[in-house]
Amino acid sequence: MTPVLEGLAEETKGQLKILKVNVDDEGDLASNFGIQAIPALLYFREGKLQDTIVGYMSKDAILRRLGLEAN
Repeated sequence: MTPVLEGLAEETKGQLKILKVNVDDEGDLASNFGIQAIPALLYFREGKLQDTIVGYMSKDAILRRLGLEAN
């Protein structure tokens, strides 16, 4: 997912902040959000969880799911 996330970060500068968390290092955080499989993408707006995507998804599919348009 790293190339997809890097592409998203480049295309959505100013719209999205993309952060990666290593669930091996942050097991409590993963547990708090119920992460049982990776990759798992959690989408927050104004500090509230809006959507969770589990499994691989293309950059364009993620943008559509989030209601954003590709540049």
